[in-house]
Amino acid sequence: MASGVDPDLARDAAGHVYLAFANRFAGNDDIYFSRWSEGGWSPPQNISETAGASGNPRLAVGADGQVAVVWAEEVAGMHLIFLARTANGLDWSLGPVPDAQGGHPVVALDSLGNLWVAWQDALDLGLPLVVFCSRWTGSQWMLPTAFSASLMADAALPAMAADREKIGLAWQEGTAVWLVEWTGSAWGTPAQCSGAEAALAPALTWGEGDGIHLAWATNDGVTYCFRPAAGFWQPAEAVAGGQASPAGVRIAAGAVAHAIWLAVDSGGVRGLYYSEQTVIEPSATPSVSATGNPVPAATATSSPTATLTPVVGPTATRSPAAAHRACLPSILAGS
Repeated sequence: MASGVDPDLARDAAGHVYLAFANRFAGNDDIYFSRWSEGGWSPPQNISETAGASGNPRLAVGADGQVAVVWAEEVAGMHLIFLARTANGLDWSLGPVPDAQGGHPVVALDSLGNLWVAWQDALDLGLPLVVFCSRWTGSQWMLPTAFSASLMADAALPAMAADREKIGLAWQEGTAVWLVEWTGSAWGTPAQCSGAEAALAPALTWGEGDGIHLAWATNDGVTYCFRPAAGFWQPAEAVAGGQASPAGVRIAAGAVAHAIWLAVDSGGVRGLYYSEQTVIEPSATPSVSATGNPVPAATATSSPTATLTPVVGPTATRSPAAAHRACLPSILAGS
């Protein structure tokens, strides 16, 4: 039995599930780790064991079984980004990520063994937050790259996922969701993925066929969007609506997408909700051509600057294909 806050889960190819969470014990906040295998959880292991307060843990599992956990660590009045790694779930190496201060870190591992860490921080006192990302190549840390669409609103709450050599990094900027991709050699151009409706705290993953699944909270529910590997973003779908204080969206995907999130019901009870896609078989209809509209995009650089440039979306031809729709959300638990 374990207790704590800010849990995060990841699963490896063998079906093992890994859990990281923060917990206060003996007056100090530390990061704990547990592994589900053969029908049971291992005893929680304190992997931070530091004097400062530790929080906001996130974890990732690589194709080689390596596990990485990141968190924000209070050190001498600052919040540093710490990283712990293990190859066997027992022996850990840990330390601060160079040039990484701030909060809400996330981590990903690509198929080449590169380790990616992103977090939010301000460029200076009084300035809006930006999202930073740094990469461990196996021998050294690369200088952080800064992402912001305008430097006029906070770029915060990053989410990150890996697909072989590709990395996707999403964040909330103002009330919009932005996404940038690492294609194996360089970062692409960040682009806004949400529409006029408020889009908050994104979550993303890759699914079967290398398609990107992206979800975010709105003012009263959850919205989902999908882009196939060789295609364009499909129209956004409302997974849930009419809810109060939706938060903590997480998404997983195989052939279809699965989403969980927290929301408050009409009785004031916060509950955990779940929804999955159902497949609608295609019908024989003529193909439709849709012309993309101009969308703003930001140029990301390794220096703390960002410039806005207009980008016009290409023309997409949509053929009949299997579509999806979200099932009505089901409440899993309440407290």
